[in-house]
Amino acid sequence: MPLKESTVNRDLTTVHAVLRHAMPQFRAPADLFFPENHTRVRYLDDATEARALAAVAPGFDRMVRLGKLTLMRNTEIRTLRREYVHLAAGVALLPKAKGGPGTVVLNREAKTLLEEQLASHESEWVFPSPTGGPYSRGHFSRRWREAARRISLGNFTLHDWRHHGATKALKKSKDPEAVRELLRVTSAKMMRRYAPVTDESRRAAAEML
Repeated sequence: MPLKESTVNRDLTTVHAVLRHAMPQFRAPADLFFPENHTRVRYLDDATEARALAAVAPGFDRMVRLGKLTLMRNTEIRTLRREYVHLAAGVALLPKAKGGPGTVVLNREAKTLLEEQLASHESEWVFPSPTGGPYSRGHFSRRWREAARRISLGNFTLHDWRHHGATKALKKSKDPEAVRELLRVTSAKMMRRYAPVTDESRRAAAEML
């Protein structure tokens, strides 16, 4: 099976980060990465979202819910450490996030979820695997794919789930800048992909055609 362009870009990003750490002067060629797809938007209605959460295997359902509540990435959730979660302040720290160190704002539901999760074990990891360390990226993704297939979501990925959470947030807040900060992305161009789903003025105009 050929690798997806997004998978190649993700792996190249990891290699690039390692090289930059070892050789700060290293600069990757401008055409090293595949062009990003800024048109793919996957969005679930409330009933399908509930079915998806119910289909996830026990032990992974909280991880998936946290992704939707915080817009955290797959790796950020898997490798989240207990010491980085500050429930009283309502934040989680991400020292090694994709775009650099960052802070995740925890809403009330996310704080309750993390409080219950941390009280269920004594590991240094928020979501420890049976071996004691964090789950691998492949293992977490595979569990999600199993759930997606179970309810006929096809190739709806964990990355799509993050975009689903962002779309839900935009529909409620109508504040693209605030959601962009929650997503921790720098490109306004990327945020425009959500406009067809969340821009009610455009939708109202379309209805008049």
